[in-house]
Amino acid sequence: MRSDLNSAAFKALLAEPAVRAVSFDVFDTALIRTFACPTDLFAELGSTLVARRLATLAPERFAHLRVQAEIQARRQRPEDEPRLSEIYAVLAQRLDWSDEQRIAAELLEISLECSAMVAVPHVRAWIDAARSARLPVAFVSDMYLPASVVRSMLTDQGLARPEDVVLVSCEFRETKARGDLFDRLLEELDLPPDQVLHIGDHPHSDGTVPRAKGFRTLAVRDTALGFCEQRLLAYRHDTAGLSGRLAATARLARLTCVAPGADPALGEIGASLLGPWLTCFALWMFERA
Repeated sequence: MRSDLNSAAFKALLAEPAVRAVSFDVFDTALIRTFACPTDLFAELGSTLVARRLATLAPERFAHLRVQAEIQARRQRPEDEPRLSEIYAVLAQRLDWSDEQRIAAELLEISLECSAMVAVPHVRAWIDAARSARLPVAFVSDMYLPASVVRSMLTDQGLARPEDVVLVSCEFRETKARGDLFDRLLEELDLPPDQVLHIGDHPHSDGTVPRAKGFRTLAVRDTALGFCEQRLLAYRHDTAGLSGRLAATARLARLTCVAPGADPALGEIGASLLGPWLTCFALWMFERA
């Protein structure tokens, strides 16, 4: 199914008797970052670590090491999602951190991740519609962050409630991509798969896999960076990350200001091309003045 349903169409979908619960992917579905790429967040973290005297590396170098540490942690558990603590255990060895330094750096990444999260407006409306229909709401994610942190992110954005199921792959060593995390979701909801509507952005993990298990699915496609936003992203290294932040801001503006069903090309031109151009022009004018 398409992701450009308006509120009325989504409510009609929920009104079908066969739908008894709704599950949502978390990242790039219910939540997006104010960074266009995770590596941009890692570079910002590198700057913070230097300021806190926990590292002496250039931010880009730290970002590279953070990515490599995650790759190594995944190699150590090829079938499972590593935990953030396991990624930082690898990073601590490379940077010769003490346990106190490792924990401090890990907490800084969690804090930065939390502050960078923003709810996707139309998905928030879908969650509210599911609650209005008195349907159970669940959140499922393949992620290295602890489930308590993911729940806190969702709660801070007004998306999750205490009674909601929140499943994160690293907690159970089960994944959406493999399918066993969906099995656990069905156990938690105590429902057959054909009575659960799953919503997410990943074609395989949120589409092919749950459909093969009998879930109903709805694709979210508009959280991916558009053409204009990707073009901004290409210059982030030359602008010390500024164009990457502009790309993320443009995406958020597009998701916030463009109504479902509107011409997506015009929406992207307005939010992702004209908006950043006018912003940069205004900044240039103020600087010249």
